Amino acid sequence: MSTPTPETPAQGAITMDDLLQAINNLSAELQTTKGQVAALAATTHAEPRWNRPPGMGWLPPPKRPHNGGHNTEAIPRMRVEAPRFNGDDPAGWIFWIQNYIDYFLTPDGERLQLVAMLLDYPASDWFRYYQTNNCGTSWEAFLIAVRQRFDPDYYENYIGSLSKLH
Repeated sequence: MSTPTPETPAQGAITMDDLLQAINNLSAELQTTKGQVAALAATTHAEPRWNRPPGMGWLPPPKRPHNGGHNTEAIPRMRVEAPRFNGDDPAGWIFWIQNYIDYFLTPDGERLQLVAMLLDYPASDWFRYYQTNNCGTSWEAFLIAVRQRFDPDYYENYIGSLSKLH
């Protein structure tokens, strides 16, 4: 068995030329990658995100189209529990449900369907009557009806006022 001498490299051993060639190849790949990153950065800065000038600070993400159009870019949304309503604190609930619906960009046609799932007794019984008798079909009419039915500050209790007169 003979051992290789330093002058004659062994079969399959890596030479200095091989290492230099590998380093040159990696350097060329690195330069190509840097060029691609620079090109991507240039196109990203050419079109500001959500069509706003740079340096304007935080703005909310774009709204999804309401006209049936499709938005391929998903808009991330925070998970928020929907406010339930049983007839107590109608002004507070209206404030929270309006913010909830605005945050999730719920279309007008779906708002009453959503609210139907968020009502507890006795508000749920009232809502069943409200829908059965077609008392109102718009969101604004519904909010007025909630105030009229559940908010004591919204209407005058004439019978209570008369009973206090004696």
